[in-house]
Amino acid sequence: MVLASRAAIRGGMNPEAAFSLCDAYIMKIEALRDIRELQGLVGGAQNNFASLVRFLRQDSGSARQVQRHPLVEKAKNYVYDHLHEKISLTNVAKLLHTNPNYISNLFVRCEGISFTDFVLREKVALARSLLVYSQLSCREIASTLGFSSQSHFGRHFKRSSGMTPAQFQRQYAITEITGPSPEG
Repeated sequence: MVLASRAAIRGGMNPEAAFSLCDAYIMKIEALRDIRELQGLVGGAQNNFASLVRFLRQDSGSARQVQRHPLVEKAKNYVYDHLHEKISLTNVAKLLHTNPNYISNLFVRCEGISFTDFVLREKVALARSLLVYSQLSCREIASTLGFSSQSHFGRHFKRSSGMTPAQFQRQYAITEITGPSPEG
């Protein structure tokens, strides 16, 4: 499980989200009683990590070469650490002791997307993880991630993944393991 999460991080997944998913799978593994269930769960986990990375790569246009800049890296780290809050470019620029326009232009040059689009992409990536691995409702996830409303969240989610949060959850959510079926 840890190897799958590390591979997902190398593939572009947010480390916090990857480790959270890994922890959720480990908790499920600890509750298992049958090796067949374990094999199924591990295979499903690897597929889910791969699917999430695929979505991230589709969103970010991973074919382009990324330039690194210390201010952009600090801004990205701030975003990763504050995904559960409303994040504004003005506040990040103040924290970095720079002009919002400068950091915005720098961000586009280095990341290929605007700061706002980066924040939304990372929030949607975390939302995908929460939809798959948590019991939170779409409304709770929207609130947890600082979206102004459930419809605002749904609009951005659908734009990036091609489906509504509920459709995504139905397709990718981990089903609870209830134990071996009775043989008879």
